[in-house]
Amino acid sequence: MLKNYIKIAWRNISRQKGYSAINILGLSIVYASFAWGRADTRRQLMLWLLLPAFVIVALLTPLAPTWWWPTLLHPRLEGYFRVVNNNAVFSLFPASAYLMVGSFFGALLSEKDPDNQLLQWRAAGWGGALFTVAGVVAIVDWPRSVWFWIGPLAIVSWRIGTMLLLLVGSWWMLDGRRTSATSPLIVFGRTSLFVYWVHVELAYGNFSNPLHHALTLPRAIVAYGCLTLLMLLAARRWLRRVPGPLVPVHMRSDFGEGPAIHGRRPVVGI
Repeated sequence: MLKNYIKIAWRNISRQKGYSAINILGLSIVYASFAWGRADTRRQLMLWLLLPAFVIVALLTPLAPTWWWPTLLHPRLEGYFRVVNNNAVFSLFPASAYLMVGSFFGALLSEKDPDNQLLQWRAAGWGGALFTVAGVVAIVDWPRSVWFWIGPLAIVSWRIGTMLLLLVGSWWMLDGRRTSATSPLIVFGRTSLFVYWVHVELAYGNFSNPLHHALTLPRAIVAYGCLTLLMLLAARRWLRRVPGPLVPVHMRSDFGEGPAIHGRRPVVGI
């Protein structure tokens, strides 16, 4: 059975590049969860999350295109290290760094600070600083040898700074207002991981592959609006689901033994 699972997994990876994005997200979540569990102080968070992210962006991302050994791998596996000839959607470098940095700022924002206003301004300060630094770096005409190293840092800083500013803007927009649980902003916030996971397949998988680089700007905007509406409907349906056990019954080690699980005794031998 394990051999069949491996064959199926390899077939999916080799045929559909969209799976690389989902797998990279999963690997990044595993490490971020491990690092977050190991860190008890803010300094440890920086050591376990920010430092690896900096190494990925500042060193591994610029160097990955120069490595020769990934050419020995299958193109889909090479795509985990660098995107060449449309062999993947994202690569580990720098995509994994986004989740590490996001986990770091998420940990800061989740601290129980009695002064929420200070927390908001702190996040706005970080976002503004990253956005400004990235903008200054982008408008300067750097030599190619210098841009080789600082280019990835500028791009990642711009994206993270933008997301932090959007987060703070949403925070301020909702602060002091009565919001409904069905509000799109609340729904997307509560289902952000589900939305990201599903939209990867919709945006980068076989579903939309014929549309890539084939739409005009107005049509692309319309497609973006339709995808957003579709994800909102899917997210609301996801919230209305009946939550099941964290580990499916048929995958538990005590399956078929002992008392009934969740009020129902599993049936075996069928």
